[in-house]
Amino acid sequence: MPSFPPGRRFVLPVIRLIVVLSGLLSGVHAFALTESEWKAVRPIREARLADDLPRALLYANNVIKLAPQLAEAYEERAQILRATGDLPGARRDLDRVLDLQPKSRTALALRARVRLEQSDYEGAIADAAVAGRSEEMLNVHGEALMALNRYREALEDFKILRGGSFGPNTNSRFPYALCLFALGDVAGAVPWFETEITDGGLIEAHRMLVLGLCLLGRHDEAEKRLASWMETAAKPAPTDDYDRYLWTSLHDNRDEAVLLSAVVRYARADFTGAVAVLDRIEKGSDQADQARLLRHAALLRSGHPDDGLKNAGEPKDAWTQVVRRYLLGGISDKELLAKTEDTTDFAERRRRECEAGFYAGQKRLAAGDDLAASLLFEKAAATRMISLPEYILTQIALGKAGN
Repeated sequence: MPSFPPGRRFVLPVIRLIVVLSGLLSGVHAFALTESEWKAVRPIREARLADDLPRALLYANNVIKLAPQLAEAYEERAQILRATGDLPGARRDLDRVLDLQPKSRTALALRARVRLEQSDYEGAIADAAVAGRSEEMLNVHGEALMALNRYREALEDFKILRGGSFGPNTNSRFPYALCLFALGDVAGAVPWFETEITDGGLIEAHRMLVLGLCLLGRHDEAEKRLASWMETAAKPAPTDDYDRYLWTSLHDNRDEAVLLSAVVRYARADFTGAVAVLDRIEKGSDQADQARLLRHAALLRSGHPDDGLKNAGEPKDAWTQVVRRYLLGGISDKELLAKTEDTTDFAERRRRECEAGFYAGQKRLAAGDDLAASLLFEKAAATRMISLPEYILTQIALGKAGN
């Protein structure tokens, strides 16, 4: 009998069942679990659902070792590995499940989600399309399409979800609004962001509402929203669980509110004011690197460049290091744009193209080369990376506002 650590043992009858299964599961695996198979899988599932992942993984490894044709054991282990962050391992197990059960919709659905999390957007779309029309798969399908800049197709998925075919659905509300925003209906997206904030407090909705108001030219309203954000974040933590959840979201993202305040000033061409706001973001903040880049661009536009970016030190993110090097004159426009392609992740490449177009355009504007700046801004706008402040400021530079 296999050796298990103390407190980590199956009961003897279950082990015997597994040994028997290893000899029986040599053909095509049936979709329905037999009683013996279920007794083998049940301890794994119970441990996983109890959030005891180490025990669940131990059980799964031993079941798979003794019954290598038991597809459900691989599927259980895939869920465990995904929960622990081992996406490649989860993907391997799901591939194995589908070797054993090619038409398993549960495995296809889980692999679609894993592929999305691995930035394998085309693969996620393919799996979601054959996994069956469900609420989860429509969300996965739509999210993958969005990552590929296929917002119009994604909107159709979220329209179905918003239509109530699967009952009340609020999870699709935010991505639905993002699709509207990306397709130019910013005015139509803003009320949905407001509803999301009221109903769930999603921090991304706060960001998108401010960016939307900024793009619509409703700067005063955007600033009032940010002032409310900061005012709430400065209060003591509420005692009510739900209120504390909403407060924590705003409190923990105060520097993002500061960054967005600078974006509003930048949109108003108040470059000096933007610099003053950005100086409030401390060096150790998660927003520090982006703040230093935007600060440098604002100083260029104001005609008062300084050495702040040079003295700020290297950013943590490799791509941000490239942008910093460009702004300091270390590489050319052409080299900056070429660097955007140094990734296989399509969504990441779009982010890089957007930021590259924005910062190169700002540098060209400061040098008086309006035509080159406009071409660079058009390149950034084509990415439709709507959650980036640089995208919003690019749209404003091009004179494009939402409907």
